Amino acid sequence: MNPEPEEENPDLLAGVFKILIDHMKQHQPYIFEKEKVCPHCDTGLSDVRATGRLGCPHCYEAFGEELDYFFTQAQHGNQHVGKQQPTNTRNTELAELENHLQEAIKKEDYEMAAVLRDKIKQYKG
Repeated sequence: MNPEPEEENPDLLAGVFKILIDHMKQHQPYIFEKEKVCPHCDTGLSDVRATGRLGCPHCYEAFGEELDYFFTQAQHGNQHVGKQQPTNTRNTELAELENHLQEAIKKEDYEMAAVLRDKIKQYKG
């Protein structure tokens, strides 16, 4: 003796789902946006954001503005400048060693000059 299940009202369910979807569209619109995809390699923008890697050279064109923002956040600007030493400390130290070497040679302190010469060679690697 099972009680008969009540019939569902499709209009009621549709109304509830519509309210839920409208609420989500208003507060979380990104859920309903179609993901941008590179037409050449099918790499999605979410993949680029997750890995930090592009799928092909055409991704630069496909994701244009989004990449500008991404690079600005990741690299202190959107212009690639290559690897750089953070400061010129290394060059300054090398210049100081070379100056000390010249002074040692002028003073005819050849032992010190040899030590400085070796440090300079090691520094230049």
